[in-house]
Amino acid sequence: MSEIVAPQTYYVYTLAYPDGKIFYVGKGAQGRIADHEREASKGCKCRKCHVIREIWARGKPVQKRIVYETLDESEAFGHERMLIDLYASSLLVNIRHNSYIEEEIQKIEQQAETPQVEKPEKREQELSEVPPLPPENVEAIGSVRFIKPQITEPLDSEQAARMLGVKPRTVINLAKQGKIPAFRVGDLWKFLRSDIQAYIDAQRKQTKGEKPEEGEK
Repeated sequence: MSEIVAPQTYYVYTLAYPDGKIFYVGKGAQGRIADHEREASKGCKCRKCHVIREIWARGKPVQKRIVYETLDESEAFGHERMLIDLYASSLLVNIRHNSYIEEEIQKIEQQAETPQVEKPEKREQELSEVPPLPPENVEAIGSVRFIKPQITEPLDSEQAARMLGVKPRTVINLAKQGKIPAFRVGDLWKFLRSDIQAYIDAQRKQTKGEKPEEGEK
């Protein structure tokens, strides 16, 4: 009798500040999501590990979330690239030569060179300011909180077309024109439900004569 082996899965994950702002997007398998904090604890000097240690120095946890899971590694790579583009900002350490992150690292290093005695009441106030995570997304064992994976399946062109009430070819043309964010897995076009909804909201505002917010066009 042959042994049954579980298939290899790949996932895309994010690392975020306690307030939920994402500073890193990655792709991995098995325990990859936890490797970054191990690297940070061993003194890795990359920008990502500097940010992790800065969060720890404030007595707060790094938010780790699996946002997408698939059996196809190339599909995971495509979703990772799409999220990096989606979350591109001064906070994202995936972006090279990020001046904001470099400035933050310099501040952290300067603070490390000048140790300060922290008052207990100040520390308690900072800890009380940590925003609570959504209860439906958290499991607690003792004092440890575990974030449940949030798996978001992308839509194909037919599913996206049904949301918009148009033909699949129309959705694909909008993607080619850059009007709707999308990515390709082989010959197939993939879309995120949130991107389709954002496009619908932007068109609704234009119909009402309102000026769409930046990034909605």
